Amino acid sequence: MTSRKTWRERVIDTPGVGPENRQGLRHLQGLLRAAAPDEVHLVLSATGKGPDTRAAVRAFAAAGVTHLLFTHLDETASCASVIDACIESGLPLSYVGTGRDIPGDLDPAEPRRLIRRTLQGAHTS
Repeated sequence: MTSRKTWRERVIDTPGVGPENRQGLRHLQGLLRAAAPDEVHLVLSATGKGPDTRAAVRAFAAAGVTHLLFTHLDETASCASVIDACIESGLPLSYVGTGRDIPGDLDPAEPRRLIRRTLQGAHTS
């Protein structure tokens, strides 16, 4: 019998808060302070517009975001807004959502795959 190292991850799904909702953002910050997580992954849609995505990343920075996680990759040909958000924020991309089966359709982010997908999408549109 082989042994393997295991670990436990806890996912805390907080209430959805819009980037313009200052009261909601303060409440979220309080929840995260109380939970004291090692990592905070901001979940955004890959179908979002670049300026909206950048505004959301800026708005949630005060909540201690450490990673970006994009969903709906299966619904867009270009990952340009994903790449742009990561570059501009300096935050690492942790996972990408490629379907409705969560957590089954959450895949570790592969930067080369995202860039390839974006470039191929640009040539086919």
